[in-house]
Amino acid sequence: MARLAFALLLVVAFAGCDAHTAVNGRVLDADDHPVEGAKVSLSADPSHPRLTRSATTGSDGKYDVGIIHGPGTAHFDFVVSKDSYKTHSEELEPKRQYRDHTVKLVPEK
Repeated sequence: MARLAFALLLVVAFAGCDAHTAVNGRVLDADDHPVEGAKVSLSADPSHPRLTRSATTGSDGKYDVGIIHGPGTAHFDFVVSKDSYKTHSEELEPKRQYRDHTVKLVPEK
């Protein structure tokens, strides 16, 4: 009986634990050249700064951004922007690690 009570306590304790979602990769232009200075944002709620994490790409176009969130987060807005390029946005699932996530930015016309 004590083991069952302990097991139930563990389930309840970990049910509300925070989760982590991370995205890393490169931002490239239409010719597969790295885009330096692109802003990369991962947000559970774009109107709430505490629920948004951002990074800026380096000269190699690489970025790494992650966020800790509650277990009830339904999705994330992933946005990449840079002057003179169209903004890239997509919806990502929480509690995943997106590795080598390449984004191609298209020039504005």
